[in-house]
Amino acid sequence: MRRLRRPTQLLDPAAVTELARALEAVDLDAVLVNLPTTTADAAAACGFGRGFDGDVRGYLVEHFRAMREFYAEAARRRHCVIVWTD
Repeated sequence: MRRLRRPTQLLDPAAVTELARALEAVDLDAVLVNLPTTTADAAAACGFGRGFDGDVRGYLVEHFRAMREFYAEAARRRHCVIVWTD
């Protein structure tokens, strides 16, 4: 599968605040309710590929919470954020 590269973007403080609010509103349990129960199936559904052998749900929850906290703090400080996709 070929990945699409997107240009780097600068999110101004207003956009960071909007994103922080949107992330805070996400009901993560509702999002993950249909995550497959087996590690291999869950990893495949998330695009992790072969070889992922951890707790997929735990991984997603940990990283989502970290992202939510990052954007909440950036919004509180009125920071800009640069985003890109590798």
